[in-house]
Amino acid sequence: MPRKHTIPKFLEDIVHPDTYERWLARKAAAHCKRDRSRGCAGVTQSLYKEAIHAAVLFSEGRDAYTAYSGEDERDSGRKPNGIPVGR
Repeated sequence: MPRKHTIPKFLEDIVHPDTYERWLARKAAAHCKRDRSRGCAGVTQSLYKEAIHAAVLFSEGRDAYTAYSGEDERDSGRKPNGIPVGR
């Protein structure tokens, strides 16, 4: 079955596609839970998945706060974009 959210090129050799999908689902669920507890009833996990995936693609592997690339983070032992490393 084709994936709705293809793994970004900069993560292909780092993260297995299933791991990326699970990470995306967990992040979307956490944001939905947070927003629903704040009274936003109209939020959906699918909208958050789309937004988070678009943000990951837009980042091109760079951290928004430090501007480190995935390679810089791997060299320092950090995980790229908070996504679990490993296959």
